Amino acid sequence: MLLPMAVFVAAATFGNGVDPATTTFPWKNGPARDAVYRLAEHPNVVHVLEAWTLTCGGCGDNAASVSALAEEYAGEPRVVFLDMGLDPAERDYTRWIAAHAPNHPVVQDVDRVIFDGLRRVDTVPQAFILDCNGHLAGWVSGHWGDEVKETVRAAVHKALAVTCDE
Repeated sequence: MLLPMAVFVAAATFGNGVDPATTTFPWKNGPARDAVYRLAEHPNVVHVLEAWTLTCGGCGDNAASVSALAEEYAGEPRVVFLDMGLDPAERDYTRWIAAHAPNHPVVQDVDRVIFDGLRRVDTVPQAFILDCNGHLAGWVSGHWGDEVKETVRAAVHKALAVTCDE
């Protein structure tokens, strides 16, 4: 059963975010077996992090919508979508990638550090839109229907207005 959808865009003064200089993830579909995705290696980039688990039925339902929106932004080098898995087992990522064939990086939030720092509700799926400084520009929770996609687009647009030194 899908949880009711909640849609939110954080205010400009919303304080939570991540430090791009220190935020790294194991990159599960990266260019090498032990690849690491470092936010610092992507300066002046807006990141859309979609948090999911294999035990969340709605998370799998969102995979195609997230890939479609990532494709929509494929020509915008300042926007990167990340599927941020919260499961600890390596086999979970192999299954996710095989089942959903994402067109964007799949990363693992080891010990849910980033998710716990950004989350707004205690459920998944949730997505966080971070500007290039790592500040939260917006977030959504639930199924990625048309309203949620519009909210993500608005938050991405807001985050793109921020520029960082490269």
